[in-house]
Amino acid sequence: MNNYLIISNDKVVIDLKIKEIIDNVKEEDKEIIKMDLTVNTLEDVFEELNTCNFLSNLKVIILYNSLFIEGDNSYDKELDRLNKYLSSNDDNVFIMVAEKKVKKKAIDDLLSNVKVIETEISRESLVKSNLDGFKMELNTIKYFIEICHNNNEKIINELNKLKAYKSDDPNKYISRDDVDNVVFKEYDDNIFDLVNAITAKNKKKALELFQRLIEKEESVVIIATIASKIRTLYTVKVLRDAKVSTNEMAELLNVKPGAISIALNQCDNFANKRLLKLLYELSNIDYKSKTSTNDLELEFKLFLTSI
Repeated sequence: MNNYLIISNDKVVIDLKIKEIIDNVKEEDKEIIKMDLTVNTLEDVFEELNTCNFLSNLKVIILYNSLFIEGDNSYDKELDRLNKYLSSNDDNVFIMVAEKKVKKKAIDDLLSNVKVIETEISRESLVKSNLDGFKMELNTIKYFIEICHNNNEKIINELNKLKAYKSDDPNKYISRDDVDNVVFKEYDDNIFDLVNAITAKNKKKALELFQRLIEKEESVVIIATIASKIRTLYTVKVLRDAKVSTNEMAELLNVKPGAISIALNQCDNFANKRLLKLLYELSNIDYKSKTSTNDLELEFKLFLTSI
């Protein structure tokens, strides 16, 4: 079958599946043509589909934003015409891309002549398939995916940076330290690393992270965010022990379920008494800064040196 439909809103998945289809085309002399229904009309697409191949033996036509698959009624009159083409297409490879498929008889009839690819990709598999000979341990891969926030595009971009960073390494080994040195971390990631360093009583790491954070944010905001993270960890631990579901926790705390899942994965690293003690100490720092001339940044650094 020469007709394909990729259903996804993930650019990395789409690009990967298109590459797989093209790589499986045995004809080496092929022309790649990209079209988009937000720019081109369906008439433009028909014209390209029906134009003879002059410069190559085969054309691969990729149609992005295939809006008729997503239920756009303005294309209803042309679906029969498109279906007739698809049922007899032996000359070209035609790849349609859409974010979703509408349950509609006209669409189902159309897709009887199409191989539908509805897929997500394992992020661990995505990393492994793009290592290009480099080595990463599974724990490092999972950590890398986590700080890329499960964003496939960021995973690919940051992995390319890591490979360039380690290009002179004869062992081609990417460690967790390499990930920390190279991969751009969001503000919340650095905050959580700081919380980890504080609870682990790693003074050097905690001071380094705080210094990095105050280059972009005020001390009062950083300390408030740390307190908020610790409070969330403690609350999630208590709610989990009370058998409260993830969705119920998210509703109670007014955060996304994904944030609760991250907290659940991390909260066992911290004892309840330790979390409460940290909250108490942070509130004391905040109180001192508001009731005296003490410098908040200095107070927090003194706190870090005493953990």
